[in-house]
Amino acid sequence: MPMINSNAYMSDVRDIVSSFPVRALQLYAPKEEDIETFEHFIENTVAPLGVTHVTLTLYYKFEYPSHPEIVEQPATSVSVAKRVAAVCRKFGITVVPELDIPGHQSDVRRENMPMVPRGMIRAYPDMQEPYGEGHSTLSVCTRHPRLRPIVYDMIDDLMDAFETNVIHAGFDEALDLAKCPRCKGVPEYVLFAELVNDVNRHIKSRGGEMWMWGDRLLDGYRFPTANVGYETSLNNTARAVDLIDRDVVICDWHYNPEPMGHLTPSYWATKGLRFLACPFNSVFGCEQLIRATHVVKDSPNAIGTYLTTWSKMSDFIRLTEEKIPAYQQTGVIHHDENDVTSDSSNSHKFADQSSNVFLKMYVRHD
Repeated sequence: MPMINSNAYMSDVRDIVSSFPVRALQLYAPKEEDIETFEHFIENTVAPLGVTHVTLTLYYKFEYPSHPEIVEQPATSVSVAKRVAAVCRKFGITVVPELDIPGHQSDVRRENMPMVPRGMIRAYPDMQEPYGEGHSTLSVCTRHPRLRPIVYDMIDDLMDAFETNVIHAGFDEALDLAKCPRCKGVPEYVLFAELVNDVNRHIKSRGGEMWMWGDRLLDGYRFPTANVGYETSLNNTARAVDLIDRDVVICDWHYNPEPMGHLTPSYWATKGLRFLACPFNSVFGCEQLIRATHVVKDSPNAIGTYLTTWSKMSDFIRLTEEKIPAYQQTGVIHHDENDVTSDSSNSHKFADQSSNVFLKMYVRHD
C-alpha cells in the first residue's frame, strides 16, 4: 500500500502541482494560421510557469504522410509540427501528440442527426464496429486486420514529425466492442487489453512511452460519478486493468466535483499503474482531484497533473493571457464553480472555465 500523505488538504494546489515531475497541458494542435500564437504562448506563459508536457489533440487532423486517405481537414501540417517541436524543445517541454482509438471515430452524435464517420472508417467503412442507439461516437473493430498497421504508421508519423517519444493513444469512451462477427463472443475486456498492449508495445519498440485515458478501466458499478458510463465503464472493459502492461501511463480524467471526493487516484496507485490527475473546467473539481492525488503522492505511481481544455486553442490562450495579470495581483478567480456542464458544443465557455483552472494550477499571486 502507498504511504498516505497527511498534508494533502493543507497544501496550496499550486504547490502540489509543482511538486510532481509531470505538469501537462492539453491543447488542440495549431494550424498554419495560429502557430505563431502557439509559439508565443509556449515561450511567454507555458514555459515560465513550469509546464513540462503539452499534449496536442489531433485525431485525424494531421497530414499523416503514410495515410493521406484518413486525413480530416483542416489538418496540422508536418511543417507546423516541426515548429511545434522546435519551440517546445527550446524550453525543455515534451510534445505529446494524441490520436484516439478505438472510439471517437465520428463526430459526437447530436439529436436527430446521424453520426458522420471520420478517419479510418470514413476511408474504410468495413472497419466500423456496429453501434448501439444513443452512443456518442462510432468505434473501430479492434480485431480488424487493417487497424494495427494503420495505427502503427500513424504513431510513427507523429513521433517523427513532432520529434517526441511520448504518444497519447486515447482509448476513452469506447462504448461499442465485441459486436461484429469478428469479435462477437470475445469478452470486451480481452479485446480492449489486446489493443492497448499491442499499441503500447509498438510505441516501446520506438523507444517511446504511451499515455491513455483511464475511463474504460474504471468499473462504473464501483466508482460513483456524475458521468457514469463515460467517465467510468459499464461495458465490461474494466477488468482489462489487470491485463494491460504496467508501464502504460493512465490519464485519470474527471470533470466534476464529487460528493465523496475522487476515489480513483488511490485505485491506480494500488493497481501499480502510473497515472496523471486530469481536471478540466471546474475549479473545485480540480482541487478535489489534485488533493486526492496528493494523498498518495508518496506512491511512485502518482507522477503528475494534466489539465485538459477541450476548447478552441486561440480562445483558451487569449483568455488565459488576459486573466493572468489581474490574478497575479488579486488571486481572485471569477468563476461559477457549480457550472460544470460538459457539453462539448460549449467550446467558448470551456475556454473560459479551463483558463480559470489553469490559473489555479499554475499561476502564483500576491
